[in-house]
Amino acid sequence: MGKPDKTQSDVLEVLRGVVDSVKAGTVFGTPVSYKGLTVLPVARIAGGGGGGRGEDANGRGAEGSGGGIGLSARPVGVYVIKDDEVTWSPAVDVTKVVLGGQIVGIVALLTLRTLFKILRDRRQRAPEQEPRKQESREQEPLEPEPAVPEPTMTV
Repeated sequence: MGKPDKTQSDVLEVLRGVVDSVKAGTVFGTPVSYKGLTVLPVARIAGGGGGGRGEDANGRGAEGSGGGIGLSARPVGVYVIKDDEVTWSPAVDVTKVVLGGQIVGIVALLTLRTLFKILRDRRQRAPEQEPRKQESREQEPLEPEPAVPEPTMTV
């Protein structure tokens, strides 16, 4: 790799600045106090960065360089301090709650659709499974069955 150029040193300077700025003060916000109650906000910080430089086939510096950085911060919750007692209150991520509700709804609809299809198929098959009576134009008269006397007991 050749000697560092101005672009490379600028990218490294930006990355050092980002690394230095991600500290406990970034994760834990400024405490807020009011009437003996202190609230300390907490966030989850994530980040990444990268840089690049192009070289030609001979290993000499060529046209091209690059850099990038990304940061993300999400509230996690707050520590509430009152009368020397510390409690944790998590932050509710409404996006995740709504997404979870949508997934449950979709699964419920798919399940109901499957159940209705099964019931419909059973109803359609039911008449086919019953033995069909062959009707003749001339029906034979039914003869009554002879009555059988019930046995009696004598003592």
